[in-house]
Amino acid sequence: MRHAQLVAGIEPERLPATVELSLAGGHLGEAALAQLRAAALALPDVAEVDLEALAPATARATARLLRLGGLGLGLGLLGAAVLMAANLIGLVVHSQRDEIAILLLVGGTPGFIAAPYLLQGAMWGLLAAAGASAVLALLERQCAPLLQQAASALGGDFEVHLFEPRLILGLAAAGLLVGTVASFVAVQRFLRHDRAAAEDVF
Repeated sequence: MRHAQLVAGIEPERLPATVELSLAGGHLGEAALAQLRAAALALPDVAEVDLEALAPATARATARLLRLGGLGLGLGLLGAAVLMAANLIGLVVHSQRDEIAILLLVGGTPGFIAAPYLLQGAMWGLLAAAGASAVLALLERQCAPLLQQAASALGGDFEVHLFEPRLILGLAAAGLLVGTVASFVAVQRFLRHDRAAAEDVF
């Protein structure tokens, strides 16, 4: 008996009887554990029931970390894609500087000139969000069964998801916003710093 010397010399009648039970297989959720504890406490001569309720809490904390990891991965992929899109739009603006200069000379406003590029940026942002969502969906399909088994082993009665509607909507909104802002910055950089040089061409 482990640490038997701690109770050496104490009469058995003075020690409470302890019974330890374990499941033959599978797991019980939090609701079932609560019912089991209530039923055990209702038995005569039962003073305390310890069901290791921290195991489901640990599983849920792990699931939250996994969801945050999926969100971080999605935002990282989205940021990389939007950065590439912003550089691409900057190259497009630079290649069309002559056309932009003509529009400026004939009275085109900065908003009128920037509108097509802002739409392109929004489109690229949505495409980037779609790409990040596709990667998360692939990870969900490949890794979710393993994560579900791990959650079950820890006593969790919930499903583990990396690909969630809220996350996809968040990525789409972020892609739309960041893509539009990146395009606006690229166009404004040309209109602010290169306008005079572009007008010198004519």
